[in-house]
Amino acid sequence: MCIVGLRESGMLVCTDGRGTFQGCEMDANQFYGIELQEGGNPLVTESKIHSNKQGSVHVYDDGLGTFQDCEIEEAA
Repeated sequence: MCIVGLRESGMLVCTDGRGTFQGCEMDANQFYGIELQEGGNPLVTESKIHSNKQGSVHVYDDGLGTFQDCEIEEAA
């Protein structure tokens, strides 16, 4: 389990980055819970992404990602 909060963005996956994130909680970040860009393509499972100032998930500049069994809420 990982808890990521009180940062600019909880997680940034970029430049063709990969990874599996399971059981994470990303909340209370200044911008987004998770940002995906430049081919970043994680697998995020059983995670909660909520109460972030700008939004929960931000995908841009060819970012990708798979989310399974996650709770994703709007911005705070």
